Amino acid sequence: MLNLFEQLQVSHLPIVDDSDRLVGLISNSSLHQILSSIALQQLKDQDHVQTDLLRQQSEARLRASEQRYVSLLAASPVGIVHTDLEGICTYANERYCEIIGIEPAKLIGQFWFQGHTSDNLERINQEFERSLCENRPFQIEYSIQRPDGAEVWVYGQAVVEYDAEGQKIGYIGTTTDISDRKLAESLLASQHKILELIAKAEPLTDIFETLLKTMESYLTGAVCSITLCRDGQLCEVTAPSLPQNYAAALAGANLPIAEGVGSCGTAAFRRELVLVPDIDNDPLWQDYKSLALGCGFQACSSIPIFSSDQTLLGIFGIYYREKKAPQSHELDWIAQVANIVGIAIDRQQATQVLTQLNQDLEIRVTERTAALQMSEERWQLALKGSNAGIWDWDITGNKKFFSTRWKEMRGFAEDEISDSVNECESRVHPDDYDRIFAQLNAHLAGETEF
Repeated sequence: MLNLFEQLQVSHLPIVDDSDRLVGLISNSSLHQILSSIALQQLKDQDHVQTDLLRQQSEARLRASEQRYVSLLAASPVGIVHTDLEGICTYANERYCEIIGIEPAKLIGQFWFQGHTSDNLERINQEFERSLCENRPFQIEYSIQRPDGAEVWVYGQAVVEYDAEGQKIGYIGTTTDISDRKLAESLLASQHKILELIAKAEPLTDIFETLLKTMESYLTGAVCSITLCRDGQLCEVTAPSLPQNYAAALAGANLPIAEGVGSCGTAAFRRELVLVPDIDNDPLWQDYKSLALGCGFQACSSIPIFSSDQTLLGIFGIYYREKKAPQSHELDWIAQVANIVGIAIDRQQATQVLTQLNQDLEIRVTERTAALQMSEERWQLALKGSNAGIWDWDITGNKKFFSTRWKEMRGFAEDEISDSVNECESRVHPDDYDRIFAQLNAHLAGETEF
């Protein structure tokens, strides 16, 4: 518009009201100032709108990023906790609260070490100080006692949190549940210990008791037993934790291996795992449940024990004082234990067979030695009675035996002639030497009798 005014050489522009009456004039320079002010305000308004839009977009991206971060923390299989510099918990994801067994509301605003024993805290603090001094990540394995009494093994890590100026503002820690790994390590160590007892040929009862107590420490609330099978019956029972009257009743009942004879008799009959989570209402226990229920047992599961050639050796039983059955992973442990028991029984039976064979051999050797001694005595008696001189040549050992009479006939005492072959050769007359040894060689060659 200003350019148009200049082209038309217009210096003033009239200003009229709604009735077209002249109310004033505006000069070219004034119009220029007004339009410049309007344009400047428009530019400022555009900048403000653009800045506000960018701010809104940035805030939206930040909220989305924070939401993703929160979602990741919530879905993480690892427990995550944040504390201030004093150790007061300011954040904990659900997994962390699950691991230590404490609700988030009871943890936030409290010290982070809820559920930690004093011994573990001392170990954790010492390791954390060492990691700071050595400028390395903090990491440690330790156990936590949950409020419900369960022990949980965890792997903990922690780092220091810094602000933009490099100042410490808190700590971030992670906690991983490693209870399954620790349990597997403990089971493996127990298995090695029991196999060592088997290798040392320790008494079978000692091996059984060690194994049963070990399994009871892993199977919560379980009472375990090992019952041997012989001649179609359930016989010897090893069960250090069973009530004595119950164990004695089982051992003395000579229960048959048959269908419906409780869990153990049925498992032996079927040659497979039998699970009975409710003794009172299971037909397998119909004739035997009074004794079990009287001792407080409400469930019993049994698995057969086999030798290396699949001969039935016994039954491993698991009793509970509540209605339940072993979990799937516990059944894997029980199957491994049944296999180890089979190895132990196999080893003992093989040792017993070997011991019996050695005893039989010793008896036979003793009898044979006595027979030889008697034969030797008879032979010596025959030699003396015949009044004949006798010699014997052991060609393999190249030694000769000369009887006492043989030595006497030649005018020698008993100790004057040894068992050397030369003793005979040196005493042959020179005129007879060639003839005698020619006949001897012909006999040794199988050509003639000597």
